[in-house]
Amino acid sequence: MDKGSSLICSIIIGETTINLKCPTPDYAKGIREYFASGKIVNSDIEIELKITAEDEAIQIPESLFTTKSVQNNSFSIKGNCAKGHFDPDLGKGLIQAHHLLTSSTRTRLFEQLLYQAFYSASKKMHYNAILIHSCGIIKEDSGYLFVGKSGSGKSTIAELSKNYCVLNDEITMIELDKEKPVIHSTPFNGYFKAKTKGSSALKAIFFLEHAESHRVSIEKVSIAVKNLFQEIVPVIGLEEEINHETHTTMLNYATIITQKIPVYKLEFSPDPGFWEEICKKVTEDGEK
Repeated sequence: MDKGSSLICSIIIGETTINLKCPTPDYAKGIREYFASGKIVNSDIEIELKITAEDEAIQIPESLFTTKSVQNNSFSIKGNCAKGHFDPDLGKGLIQAHHLLTSSTRTRLFEQLLYQAFYSASKKMHYNAILIHSCGIIKEDSGYLFVGKSGSGKSTIAELSKNYCVLNDEITMIELDKEKPVIHSTPFNGYFKAKTKGSSALKAIFFLEHAESHRVSIEKVSIAVKNLFQEIVPVIGLEEEINHETHTTMLNYATIITQKIPVYKLEFSPDPGFWEEICKKVTEDGEK
């Protein structure tokens, strides 16, 4: 591997590829290990990553979406923790991040910039897909999506389902151009580390709620759309900022998905018996 290629990390998400050019070979090695990235492949977009090491006081917000402003394809994050630009026509851009943003305790926050890079790549390639806060699991060739906010039990569901194919316990991708939505693994990291690469047609969605016993019930459409909308990662590229159109797009995605896929509320306790209740309910509803 030559010096130039040793700086490149290929991050593959569904049918999109982001080539991230890192500041040093050691940094690229760390990125490749963190995202389980293999060989370098042809990319849809290219992003140069620069890390600043200034000791100036900065503020690191909880969201790199809502604190972002854009002008002429250049973006900046409130608090000066990151800035950059992206040219959607050329498919090339730059992310300049403060070194504190990429420290081990904040890596998952830094990933939010890569979520945006994914949307830049998908829009360039006309790839109709979204990211959603969820645990994705494939069981007997069918895809199941468990959705909820932090603390709702996504990682617990993943751990209790480790005998199946766990795609991710934090961020799953949904592809929407097929007859049925398809869920895909992503390289992003939650708490469950034994995730597996894969994809499957989505069979059912479950909103999580902790309880003393297992219970699966059909969710009202209005509630399903609202809750799904809230867990979609904002559909903006690096060159965009959140606006009214963003929310409309996300609401449309939530509506389309709930029209095609049955949505349930899953009340569960921390044991794998919830799968028996899921299979029973989904089978009963499929026979109606």
